[in-house]
Amino acid sequence: MNHPSTILLVDDHAANRHTLIELLDNPDYRLVEAADGPEALKLAAQLQPDLILLDVMMPEMDGFEVCRRLRESPRLAEVPVIMVTALDDRQSRIMGIGCGADDFISKPFDRAELRTRVKTITRLNSYGRLLRERAKVDEANQKVREQAALIDLATDAIVVLELDGRVQSWNPGAEKIFGTPAPEAHGRPLAALISKGDSSQMVSAIGDTLLLGEWRGDLPAIRPNGDSVTTHSHWTLLRHADGSARGILAVSTDQTEFKKLQAQFYRAQRMESLGALAGGIAHDLNNVLAPVLMAAEMLQADPPAEMQKEMAKVIQVSAERGAGLVRQILAFARGSDGQERMELAPQHLVRDAVGMAKETFPKAMTILSDLAADLFVIRADPTQIHQVLLNLMVNARDAMNGVGRLTVAAENRVLDGAFAAQKPGAKAGPHVVLRVTDTGSGMTPEVLAKIWNPFFTTKPPGKGTGIGLATVANIVKEHGGFVEVTSKPGAGTTFAIYLPATGGTATTAEATAPVQLPLGRGERVLVVDDEAALGQMIQALLAEHNYTATVADGPAAALSAFTRGEKFSLALVDLNMPVMDGGRLAKVMRNINPALSVILVTGSQEVMREQSKTSQFAAVVAKPFTAETLLVAMDKVLHG
Repeated sequence: MNHPSTILLVDDHAANRHTLIELLDNPDYRLVEAADGPEALKLAAQLQPDLILLDVMMPEMDGFEVCRRLRESPRLAEVPVIMVTALDDRQSRIMGIGCGADDFISKPFDRAELRTRVKTITRLNSYGRLLRERAKVDEANQKVREQAALIDLATDAIVVLELDGRVQSWNPGAEKIFGTPAPEAHGRPLAALISKGDSSQMVSAIGDTLLLGEWRGDLPAIRPNGDSVTTHSHWTLLRHADGSARGILAVSTDQTEFKKLQAQFYRAQRMESLGALAGGIAHDLNNVLAPVLMAAEMLQADPPAEMQKEMAKVIQVSAERGAGLVRQILAFARGSDGQERMELAPQHLVRDAVGMAKETFPKAMTILSDLAADLFVIRADPTQIHQVLLNLMVNARDAMNGVGRLTVAAENRVLDGAFAAQKPGAKAGPHVVLRVTDTGSGMTPEVLAKIWNPFFTTKPPGKGTGIGLATVANIVKEHGGFVEVTSKPGAGTTFAIYLPATGGTATTAEATAPVQLPLGRGERVLVVDDEAALGQMIQALLAEHNYTATVADGPAAALSAFTRGEKFSLALVDLNMPVMDGGRLAKVMRNINPALSVILVTGSQEVMREQSKTSQFAAVVAKPFTAETLLVAMDKVLHG
């Protein structure tokens, strides 16, 4: 196991072989190329490789025939074969299994997935060779025990299951990854050990393994100490000598750190998208601020009462528009770790993305949305789906040079088995289809064949890194969906994103009547904010609603008012202030008067989420806020 594993790469396209060489560049591998089936059989006989990556679609002799001939050779029958294909349908997989293939991987290649599968199979092949060298054992249980003894040093979790999902063998790698010692794991259902009893995914995995001979996918786990772990698992059906099923071999690789790195990559790509929109964002913020400044100047001239109301309305609308844009940008930039899946109404995602495009794309573009009625609900990460839409819309903008028509549409689609079988990664059932269509320059077949390759781009230097569409492909695949692309030079491009849906629809909430602003009961409120203008505005607002407010322009003034005997029912404390932040000030004041209620006022969404989890503050209000938001929060704190 100390010498490099020999991997034979078989593909009639030199570019595909070159891509595999780049992705598998590792001193642990010796990579050898073959351009067709006959050459592959010749090299395999000479080299006795540890693994063969075999393309399905080749002239003269396709991959199925090559695999069949390998299995007919006594010397090559045990060589692991991974079929490389764009046809990830069930029929092709069954044909491959019938020919003796050990695994499948689809184009375009996912770097981490390819490396994980190759690493797992070469390891298992090495372990298998050691087993054959040591002994030939007929009894199945004896084989399993010897194999387990040889793989105790493996860092992967290698588990043998009974057909009902109970643990038969549990190696040290499984102890480390899943956190349960082997003696405690033996005989217990795997679901009880890693999923706290939730057996739904286990039932599905066991069913697929029994039906197709294998199952693979991400397997989230929870250790006994509560830590979350994400693994990529490959389950293989074990058989007796007569061909009957006897158990399941489950090999799981810890991908927790990889998922964290992937989340960082997605965030970096979102920041690239925001960079592409920076000019439009700056332009739109200037458009927001211009009427505010003009209205403020006009109000200083003391115009008639009706005009004052109009000017106030202009200021309010502009401020709300600016605040909404800032919130949207911050939410998109912050994103999530990819695990925040929830049930979503896709029409809201489309409207948000289209709204952001209308605010930031060139005004010469026409941006439309076309939403079908009663769209199915999807279970997805909202930030990542928003990222998919924005990536495609930015590409469409660039393809049209800022002039043309961009349409984002959404519709329901129920896929039947025949259609799903033709699409890599597709499953039959209800889906929502999101379409992004532009009237741009379109793509040639040569360009279309490369668009999913990471870092491939047709944009000039400095205009794009080529990771946008690769990100789209990864996100959609992780959500169990797939992408269709249609494009012709001069006729524009359409990307169709198919996402699995629940089959149910979101109910539309009825519009509610305007909320009557609650009044105080004469309570004294301490307002602490180093922004004098905001403090004065809050003081005036509270006075109109039956509160008595004392304004302090910082922590020192606040403590002075607080310690000279004034009795306050509530304190509104800004977070970011010089010398002492709002959190520390709140602790000092509560040490003096534990009964004091404190509402934190902050413009940081991250702080808002964290502080809301503590009991230090009675409530947290995000800037910018409306009068209604503040008064309702105060009323809940003071009056329940």
